[in-house]
Amino acid sequence: MRMELPFVVGTSWHDSLYNSIDVSGQQIAARYDLTGAVTDCQFSSVYDGDVYTIEIATITVIETPDTTINDSLSILEEYAPGIGIVRFRDDTDDYIVTEYQVQ
Repeated sequence: MRMELPFVVGTSWHDSLYNSIDVSGQQIAARYDLTGAVTDCQFSSVYDGDVYTIEIATITVIETPDTTINDSLSILEEYAPGIGIVRFRDDTDDYIVTEYQVQ
């Protein structure tokens, strides 16, 4: 995945990958879709600068002759200038930077 800088609220992108392979005589097809967007920018006194919010959604579909597996994931990332990522949240976890040092 690639995000273009500088972040601009309202910017979005989409990428996908589709491939199929033969596994033991069975054709297996896989599709991966990713959609992302810069959804917010707010000043944070904690990081002494603007914090950009990036929302990312992924969908994975794997198809075999007898089954289809669907999986999706929602991710939120926040970036602060001069620091980098300060928060990462997905469907199961939420990580926030509580301490940092710039050298």
